[in-house]
Amino acid sequence: MRKRIFLTAFWVLLGVFLSCNYLFAKNDNHMKLLEKTVYNYLINQKGYSNKDIKELEAHHNPKFVGNPAAEYDVEVVFTDEPNEYYYYFVKDGKVYQGSLSNGNGKHVEK
Repeated sequence: MRKRIFLTAFWVLLGVFLSCNYLFAKNDNHMKLLEKTVYNYLINQKGYSNKDIKELEAHHNPKFVGNPAAEYDVEVVFTDEPNEYYYYFVKDGKVYQGSLSNGNGKHVEK
């Protein structure tokens, strides 16, 4: 009887652990796809060149799990504004500029 209780508790705890790990783990493939999507948006739709983009990196925000627009964002730094961070997100395949770090950037979309 004790063995059965131990095994049941073990499987329940393992299930909880794996569920939490799945929910809060970042998805590297998804992040790479977001980076590519935002990069293509900036180059093909907004007319930026590769030289205009200093950094572009996707981030996972675990506190927003379940809200795809907020759970992942892409941080972009432009060459002419190395201290300004622009945040983009992708919703239903469309790219949106969400926010920027200081609020007075040259690349704010209207």
